[in-house]
Amino acid sequence: MSTFNIPAKNCDKIDSLIRRFWWKPKEKEGRFIAWKAWDKLCCPKYEGGLGFKKTKDVNNVLLAKLAWLVASSRESLCMDILRAKYKVKHDWLQKDPTKVASPTWRGIENAKKLIVKGACYIIDHTTHSWIPSLVTELFDAASAQAIMSIPIPYSPRLDKLMCTPSSKGVFSVKSAYRVSLE
Repeated sequence: MSTFNIPAKNCDKIDSLIRRFWWKPKEKEGRFIAWKAWDKLCCPKYEGGLGFKKTKDVNNVLLAKLAWLVASSRESLCMDILRAKYKVKHDWLQKDPTKVASPTWRGIENAKKLIVKGACYIIDHTTHSWIPSLVTELFDAASAQAIMSIPIPYSPRLDKLMCTPSSKGVFSVKSAYRVSLE
């Protein structure tokens, strides 16, 4: 589920099985009364739902996790092979998807949209300084002032990809799921 883009029809079948288990667990067939709409049950608890997650949304978020690992230059043999095979460069998130690719890579390419919604780089390479508007937007005033006082090294380094919905700037499936619902 975390490496392939599961067809929507199959995800709907899985959701159907979950609904059946929830409303009428002892019978394999037949009709049942759904006391509350599935969309309402999938809402977060603070919105009156039960916090269930739709299978297609979870599949997209898990693919986004792979896209994050590719984009953030995570060091592993699998990620190195994917980056080499599909010629992933620093600007991969902004590029259009490749025309010919494996189903796994196409799923990862489609998940880039979710990554772009909740990710940013925090250093401006042209002026070699912090981006003040972004730092003050992401952090409280005292933290932003402390961050802005940190000197940036002049040796050339790649900027680090940050996940804005997460308080620590680290990608998590939970924060990506919240972004996908927006």
